[in-house]
Amino acid sequence: MSDQTDRHQFFKDKKLMNILSSVMDSPKSAKEISSECNLPISTVYRKLYLMYHNGLLKTSGTITDSGVKTRKFTKKQIPLQLA
Repeated sequence: MSDQTDRHQFFKDKKLMNILSSVMDSPKSAKEISSECNLPISTVYRKLYLMYHNGLLKTSGTITDSGVKTRKFTKKQIPLQLA
């Protein structure tokens, strides 16, 4: 997001905003987000990628004893800039 116009377009995406709302209070996996938001997992991963690379999300991960990796996503604190 290079300027304010890009930022406004970004936040008009209803699916993206639904996902962002889903991770506001606690970290969630893509599977949990997909189920909660009733979105295909491919859409969730695509939106998570956009949000992560635009600085809106942070990730944490775990590996179970059986070697299964789980990545959880949560909202990143963003400073508010008033015009």
